[in-house]
Amino acid sequence: MSRIGLLLALVGLSMAPALAQTRAPRCLHGGNETEVQAQRRVQALDAADLINRLIDRRPRNSVYPTWEALGKSEMVASYRGMAGPRGDLVRKIEWGAEQPLPGWQIHYVAAQEGYAFSLTDLRDPCSLTFASNDTGMLIQGRPADRRGPVRVIPLDSTH
Repeated sequence: MSRIGLLLALVGLSMAPALAQTRAPRCLHGGNETEVQAQRRVQALDAADLINRLIDRRPRNSVYPTWEALGKSEMVASYRGMAGPRGDLVRKIEWGAEQPLPGWQIHYVAAQEGYAFSLTDLRDPCSLTFASNDTGMLIQGRPADRRGPVRVIPLDSTH
């Protein structure tokens, strides 16, 4: 092999990691989602809905519970005794743990005025996240794209 050929081969090999890093990550949830990943996604979505439901049923005029206190609450204990999918889910969730479902990390904050939480899929390179707060609205998110151009969309815009 000539020196130029060897040099080109070395340059090509040194560029391979950089090219691999510029490719978009292969998301677990989306067009190519497997049945197993779809089940994990639906289970996390159901868990987020359940967390909202349990917190909404706390005694009125009481403070919002911490994640650990919610897991030890009478509400969770009563749901554990339920038959069916909801009871199964309550029993599967590791209440008070950083990963309430396998591969899903929770970030939970509670104060007297409200609460907010997110469930993020740690196995997904695109970090699929479900988030909610004391409004009960559940949203799906992904990390912000900090590489692209910044756009400002006016609040009164329909575009």
